[in-house]
Amino acid sequence: MSRPALLALDIGTSSCRALLFSPRGRGLGSVSSVRYRPATTTDGGATLDPEALVADVVRAIDGVRIDRPVAAVGVTTFWHSLLGVGRDGRPVTPLLLWMDGRSGPDAETLRATLDAAAVHARTGCLIHASYWPAKLIWLRRTQPTAFAATVRWLSFADYLAEQLSGQPASTSLSMVSATGLFDQDAGRWDPELCAAVGVRPEQLPPVVSLDVVRRGLVPALAGRWPALADVPWLPAIGDGAASNAGAGCLTPDRLAIMVGTSAAVRAAWRGSAVAPIGLWRYRLDETRVVLGGAMNDGGSLLDWLRRTLRLPAHPEVEQAVAALPPAAHHLTLLPYWAGERSPHWRTDVAGALLGLRINSSPIEIYRAALEAIALLIGRVAAAVDSALPMPTTTVVATGGALLGSAAFRQIVADVLGRPVLRSAVPEGSSRGVALLAAERLGLLTSLDALQPPIAGTAEPVAAHTAIYREALARMLAAERAIFGGSEAATLKGRAEGA
Repeated sequence: MSRPALLALDIGTSSCRALLFSPRGRGLGSVSSVRYRPATTTDGGATLDPEALVADVVRAIDGVRIDRPVAAVGVTTFWHSLLGVGRDGRPVTPLLLWMDGRSGPDAETLRATLDAAAVHARTGCLIHASYWPAKLIWLRRTQPTAFAATVRWLSFADYLAEQLSGQPASTSLSMVSATGLFDQDAGRWDPELCAAVGVRPEQLPPVVSLDVVRRGLVPALAGRWPALADVPWLPAIGDGAASNAGAGCLTPDRLAIMVGTSAAVRAAWRGSAVAPIGLWRYRLDETRVVLGGAMNDGGSLLDWLRRTLRLPAHPEVEQAVAALPPAAHHLTLLPYWAGERSPHWRTDVAGALLGLRINSSPIEIYRAALEAIALLIGRVAAAVDSALPMPTTTVVATGGALLGSAAFRQIVADVLGRPVLRSAVPEGSSRGVALLAAERLGLLTSLDALQPPIAGTAEPVAAHTAIYREALARMLAAERAIFGGSEAATLKGRAEGA
């Protein structure tokens, strides 16, 4: 009989994937993937249809060839999503995504009325449009009928579990730690924030351990997937935490840099952490903390530029980008097309491109974007490094945009001034949630002890690092000129509500 496998469901902003792994994280067959695109609006909206997304997940599972026993199903999905459901269990709001920035003014209002530094200390999250409190106030203000009709507020992970199992929604510490509405130290929905946004704790899902698994599917799906009908389904975890696990970055000396749709710098380990202003503190599970910062623009900005500038196919773009010297285009790009999170957490900024000349080429603009994202990664990485309990010895590149471009990895290494290892795992979040499931089932002794799977290293060039220090100074000067204030004042003043 074949050895048991773990089924991983990885639900991202633009696609969901389903695939099988061995208990030690080896992929077993092809990836079943379904793509989609969020609905966006000119005022900063970014939503998905939750019922359509459930159907997409079902289609992805349909595409998996299950040819061996399945020991468990692990689920990972985007953090920060929010939807309201009515008494009949149907959605009464769209699924608001992390990038939905329409609640920016509501975040400003909250900062003015609450002790934002104390909120950050309790929840691990800054007051910002990414998180639930501002989104809830925006919904109450702009969609009062839907707000009043909402009986329960859920993330997509909670809604999916309910739709597949037919059982009332519960959620994991990993998911609630990134809502901005949960007091991580007290282990409860935050009373002050709940009162401020107009929701009752009983409208929010109960928080359960990852050991509290679900079994059973609704009848239609049990008949459709007999191999999954009675296996344990673990509570979902955030995709960023799963990505660190999949990349082998679960000790504080290992830093994971991810550029997928968005971008992030994360460290994860067993224990606790205090996040300085400008960074967030989430959880992977009951014992592991995740510390880092996130940027809205990563692969999404690069995709936009490729479409808008009508760039050629990837191999040609990669070759052309690699041939350009560092920052020789004399352009300064502020990568805030989708708004801004780390390091400023401002809700009033937008993207900018400065220094255009009559001879500026599309490839130079594209390289400027790669360098700008890398410079922002460098700023966040320095802040994360300063908050870790030990020095960083290993930096691992993950996410499709980084894994697919040697030129981009070289730029990041040059900006950081340190080697950047290329993860050998193309599906980091999927692998991570499968490994976590194996650990919970006792099929894997210690997830922390696994070494990062590596497929090459980008070594920094000292002369390039010096050039990028000058480019960073130009970026900071441009931000001050356009958005006002110094970086330090923005970080501290905006985050603390000054």
